[in-house]
Amino acid sequence: MNFLGLDTNLYKSYYSLKSSDIALTWEALVQACRALSLVPSAPLHANFKLSSLGETLYLYDSNLVLQDELIFAAQVADSSLARIPNGSGAFVRRPHTIAANNNWALGVETTQARQPLLTLYPNPAQDILRVRLNLMEDASPWRIELVDATGRVHQKEQGVGGEIRLSVEGMTAGTYWLRLSHGDRLYLRSWIKR
Repeated sequence: MNFLGLDTNLYKSYYSLKSSDIALTWEALVQACRALSLVPSAPLHANFKLSSLGETLYLYDSNLVLQDELIFAAQVADSSLARIPNGSGAFVRRPHTIAANNNWALGVETTQARQPLLTLYPNPAQDILRVRLNLMEDASPWRIELVDATGRVHQKEQGVGGEIRLSVEGMTAGTYWLRLSHGDRLYLRSWIKR
């Protein structure tokens, strides 16, 4: 988060906020960026990598109260978002155009949004964790494991397609991984047990 100045309008092209008091939230963001700019960056820096399968980042305060979340959707291979024609139209998903002419006609077909293969909700979960699998017409079996940070498997399920309800009632609060094996692929999603 870079400090761009005290004018909240400078931040509105970089961030979007969900709040009941939006003016106060923008001011808080400006003050947070200002405070971070005054502190040496090394101790507060964290390296991380996001999965192309999609991830959700959660921002908690020092009392472990969820303050915000940021959802990065699954990435589609060999495609990009484009504003057609040349930056003035709506965003549409297109095949990449490296070394190509981007002056397409105004009539552009829209692409159906891809459903994520794996959706977890609610996250954080207290008693039940629901898992929705969008495996299209694929009837090959899947296997799910709930794993803690030490690698210990707490629960296993297997089946074909659909939606699964996992009881997480007896598990201790913390961050866990849901590991899905489907055919020769392995998918990971983090989730939080309250």
